[in-house]
Amino acid sequence: VDHAAKWRERCSTDGNELRLAPMSMQRDRSVVLAACRKTGHALQWASGVLRGDKEVVLCAVENYGMALQWATPKLKVDEDVVYSAVCNNGGALAYSMDAPLWQRDRDG
Repeated sequence: VDHAAKWRERCSTDGNELRLAPMSMQRDRSVVLAACRKTGHALQWASGVLRGDKEVVLCAVENYGMALQWATPKLKVDEDVVYSAVCNNGGALAYSMDAPLWQRDRDG
């Protein structure tokens, strides 16, 4: 039985299903990506390692900018991640670890 396939299917229909998934599935990159593609909220149930995976976090913040709050500190200062989050929801800036960076002119 391919548990990952079952959970990928469930999470691609409703990303919040990740909260019900076994920890092994919350550590499975393909399952977490499927969930985050559906809803950025799912990032909160991803493993710590995957909350530090740039592709996973970008997927989440592009859907729900406020998902930046669940990213690892390293990604909370990553220009691509923060920019994507803020483009989705300006309020996500509050979760950036380097807010002054974003208050300067980006071309400066």
